[in-house]
Amino acid sequence: MITALALKPKIAIVRAWCGTGEALSIGDTFTGLGVGTNSIQLMDECFCSRKQIVSRLERGISKAINRRAIVLSVLAFGCATPTASLHATPNEVCAGSTARLDWKGSGRGQLSADRPDLSLGPVSAEGSQSVRPKATTTYRFRVSNLLSVKTSEATVNVISTPDKPVTIGAAISDRTAGCDSQHVWVTARVPPEAWDTHLHVDTVVSGENRQYKVQHLNTTADVTESAPSGAFRNDPIAGEWRLETTLRPDEVCGKPSLPRSLAIVATLRCTE
Repeated sequence: MITALALKPKIAIVRAWCGTGEALSIGDTFTGLGVGTNSIQLMDECFCSRKQIVSRLERGISKAINRRAIVLSVLAFGCATPTASLHATPNEVCAGSTARLDWKGSGRGQLSADRPDLSLGPVSAEGSQSVRPKATTTYRFRVSNLLSVKTSEATVNVISTPDKPVTIGAAISDRTAGCDSQHVWVTARVPPEAWDTHLHVDTVVSGENRQYKVQHLNTTADVTESAPSGAFRNDPIAGEWRLETTLRPDEVCGKPSLPRSLAIVATLRCTE
């Protein structure tokens, strides 16, 4: 049985629940604290047995009103520090892909993020959930009891493809360039650190109105301006790209008639 008790000065009301399903608030009188199996749960996360409550009250933390009624105060509960852990798998995804959040805590908690996500909110003490962030997002799992709060974070990095195609090329004056009576060529180098390793080639076209013979890694293909080539699809963009083109009738090695540079244009895709 739970009855209301007026207290002076007022004590902040803190909701709690007991095993019988009865509502209990700080400042209420809870009777029948004898031997039993029911326990009182504060904030849905912090458990104190009846025996523990009586023991603490008897030590003077709160005063007994009479033999059958005890005033419960905030100080009556010496609950343990909450625990919370949160992990994201994988922690890097391509834009539009999903990641899985796994969490475990000492009690029910709250999932949130630094970006709006209506799928997040109150959760059980342990579980998992798929998320589809549009941009890099930090997720948080928060568990609290009356006295303390524990928060764990996990960040999912979202890799987006460039808005514009990428130009790969080199100047004719570059030391990698060469020329003979029929062809001119260059070797363009894309450093590994220039692009995220999840970004790979999708299509390649000529950067100008001419045809190229392109070599990259173990692939060789003819590339034109009019028809995007998928010959290098899923290859990493980093590495050496050898571009060779046939000289036009008015182009002569060592003369100003040569193009100043050779280049191709690549679109990229994200792969996991």
